[in-house]
Amino acid sequence: MRLERQDGGPIDNPTERQIAEAIGAMKGDDSFVILSRDEMNYMQAAGDVIRGFVLEYQAGDTDRHFLAADGPHSSDRVSKAFRNYALNDPQWETDFKWEPLDL
Repeated sequence: MRLERQDGGPIDNPTERQIAEAIGAMKGDDSFVILSRDEMNYMQAAGDVIRGFVLEYQAGDTDRHFLAADGPHSSDRVSKAFRNYALNDPQWETDFKWEPLDL
């Protein structure tokens, strides 16, 4: 796993705490966090802790890119989704209604 964010270098094999801190530090319109298994499998969030987040994931190719509906989402929900994704806990898949996103 690799954690990337707009305000710092990448972190390989991030801890749950590092993931939560990266999401909690998101402020401003250009804020993002990406947690990737590889180039084509990742979860990403954009937004900030005040206005909420847009949450997306991709599974293998751009035809399988999804948006979490009914956003914006809270930092707590997004942090939990990222932690579960990092731990390979499938709970993140059922915690949101996912809609296909055309890229």
